[in-house]
Amino acid sequence: MSFLSKDMKLDAIISQYIAAMRLKDQAPKTLKEKRNSLMRFCCFVGNNPLTPQVALEYIIHLQTKPIRPYVNASLAFEITMLKTFEKWQLKHYPDLKEWTILLERPKKQPSLKNFVYVDPLKIDEAIEAGSMPVPFVRRGEPGDNAINAKRKLEARAALKMVSRKGLRIEEVLRLTGKDLNFDAPIPEFRIAPIKGHVAVWTQIPADMTEELRSRKGKLRVFETTEKLCNLVIQRGWDSLQLPGDPHNHMLRHQHAAHLLKNGVPMEKVQKEMRHKSIKVTIDTYGHLLNSDVDPIVQATDPRTRRALDYQRQAALVLDTLKRLHLGGEQVKVEYSVKDNEIMFRMKGTSS
Repeated sequence: MSFLSKDMKLDAIISQYIAAMRLKDQAPKTLKEKRNSLMRFCCFVGNNPLTPQVALEYIIHLQTKPIRPYVNASLAFEITMLKTFEKWQLKHYPDLKEWTILLERPKKQPSLKNFVYVDPLKIDEAIEAGSMPVPFVRRGEPGDNAINAKRKLEARAALKMVSRKGLRIEEVLRLTGKDLNFDAPIPEFRIAPIKGHVAVWTQIPADMTEELRSRKGKLRVFETTEKLCNLVIQRGWDSLQLPGDPHNHMLRHQHAAHLLKNGVPMEKVQKEMRHKSIKVTIDTYGHLLNSDVDPIVQATDPRTRRALDYQRQAALVLDTLKRLHLGGEQVKVEYSVKDNEIMFRMKGTSS
């Protein structure tokens, strides 16, 4: 048993590993990050034997280097890469010993520590404000030419898709015309497999059906970039002075929070967010329910619901109706409270 024999070059094994990961249809960006991470480690190891002590010294080097030392998420990523590579290595080279046993991932910082829930309609306003093209007057003055205006509108459509389905930005940017299916009874699209997930088909948001139908023949459904999408949402957030830290992935958290606040069970939220286990969903979003637990418990338990007075029951019903944002161009919804009665009317309107 040995850590790595003299005949086995570490860089060659890394190349084999990356080739194996490419066969699993991992995203090019992910493969590039993995290769860069492992080649940095390979350069540090050099001709030294691959031992637990060398791996530990590498992590200490990352933490203590004078320029941009690694902390928290960056350090956790490097350790995860090494442990994943070691797992594959031991599977294909059973004579080797473990060499990452001294490495411990730093405790994960809560990603939603400063999370502030924002109403979905406000999110749409922010997306539109951040992607509004500036009229072009003449060269040398502020304004968007035709190309820049189109780029902003592409970013707007991509962000609306993220906001409505809770997608990761990579999943949206990898959508192709072949991933759209309008022959199904309800139009649907395919979410490409990334981060070890399998491909899944899910419904297209009703208000984006025609938008996506017009993009069916495109190679890329949304011709934009992650950087531009981040810039658009940050501009929109600032213009409306909304709370919280705006970025692409925060829209995914907002979608999950909206589902939970409207009474969607945690199991359904896990399926919508495509988490591997419900533990991930609970750990990430469970604390968002704390402020809403009592009213939900009171309203769902028939024993306590019967004991509530009329005003509290009416408040629960009206709050539910408001949160559902019922109505629209084709449907008119009216509700009011009068003489101890909740009047609720829904009727179609001519288009």
